[in-house]
Amino acid sequence: MSNIQGVGGVQPPDFSSPKVRRTQQSQEVSPVNDQISISANSTKVAEIALVSELAKASPDIRADLVAKAQEKLASGEYLKPETTRQIAEKILESL
Repeated sequence: MSNIQGVGGVQPPDFSSPKVRRTQQSQEVSPVNDQISISANSTKVAEIALVSELAKASPDIRADLVAKAQEKLASGEYLKPETTRQIAEKILESL
């Protein structure tokens, strides 16, 4: 490739010697001590957003609780007077 002639008066680049020169000496950079502070309100909002996303990702039906309820129905546990009273109380509390 050394025999390539310039095209239209443009000479090929000369890679034989480095042409990089430093114009200034580098200066030492002091470390920067950046700080941030997050308000308690922002922390709460972030926490609520995280819990909200987790709730959205979880299934609406908890299969483990459904299985336990089915077992209790099959065994007749929900027919006991004490159990029916507790169920009624929970229903009233939720209203």
